[in-house]
Amino acid sequence: MLVEKTEIRTFVVNTNHNQWRQLHASRADEIIQLNVALKQKGIKQLQKYVDNELSNPESTNYGNYLTLKQIGEYVKPKPQIYNLVYNWFKQAGAININPTINKEFLTVQISTSNASRAFTGTGINKFHIYEHKNTGHRIQRLSTSYSTAISKHIDLIQGDGSSSVLFNFIHFKPYTLLNLTVQSTYSDKTESAIGLFPALYAPTNNVYPSTIWKQYNVPKGSRGTNPKNGQAVFEGELQFISNNDTQTFYKAVQQQPEQTIFHGLNLPPNKVFQISPTLVDQGEVASNGAGVESQADLEIISSVAPGVQTTVWYVSGPGPAQLGGLIPFKYGAYLLEWAMEVANTTKPPL
Repeated sequence: MLVEKTEIRTFVVNTNHNQWRQLHASRADEIIQLNVALKQKGIKQLQKYVDNELSNPESTNYGNYLTLKQIGEYVKPKPQIYNLVYNWFKQAGAININPTINKEFLTVQISTSNASRAFTGTGINKFHIYEHKNTGHRIQRLSTSYSTAISKHIDLIQGDGSSSVLFNFIHFKPYTLLNLTVQSTYSDKTESAIGLFPALYAPTNNVYPSTIWKQYNVPKGSRGTNPKNGQAVFEGELQFISNNDTQTFYKAVQQQPEQTIFHGLNLPPNKVFQISPTLVDQGEVASNGAGVESQADLEIISSVAPGVQTTVWYVSGPGPAQLGGLIPFKYGAYLLEWAMEVANTTKPPL
């Protein structure tokens, strides 16, 4: 085990938004799953290699790919760091601890009482249920600030959809329970109803093809010609793709349809409606089975890099994206689950 000075960092979780109310303490014996992302040590070096070699048309390595093992040489934590984190959770009373291939992610199963004791240093169960006053959505999370001796080795800890437990360490500001109001404007100038979404954190600003062109200095009118090039979009939360909508989009913008590969699920419309008719009724999922957000994702990325094969990578399974129960448990996987899935895939769809 790594021997070093203990460092304690405290992170405030704001649960005092006036639209959320604390109901009661969670069951002390409830088993929750925590997805743990360890700090990846060589991200800058990996990015430099990708920029200078794999993504540089003047390099002899242009269009090639790194294997999962090669990526691991950049990002995997040092053995002593991994052992320190692993043993911390084991000593906290974890029932199961499973790492990804390169050990940069862990899934930890632990009771709420043991997790609360480990994170807060007290014997009192600090996990509480919170309910949104308007929608009735419920989440479970720590009701207090928390400290840990392993925080400098952790980027993020996130619960699965069974508990909606959320912890944040380094990359994100403290989560705040808040409300988002969303309204869509369509091509015929009509507007949707205003939607109210109780959220755990606010999303980024809108992204358009022009946003990406500007960010990466992509010349307008560019088209991919290297057959080894590929691009992908991540989807979850029942956000599926409509092939008919995709072809209609290509025709409308006079773009040659490209091959789209689906990794994971892409359910037919009737199946989506059977799973969550409420989401269809609320406009999150269109009547044709497509997710509004997912369809936009595919159209934006294919507009940025026409001529390049696109993979739609859908993740399913337990995760935090349950939307207060509107999405069934087995379809709640989200970004961290996607990252863990990629990190465990030795033969990606390239």
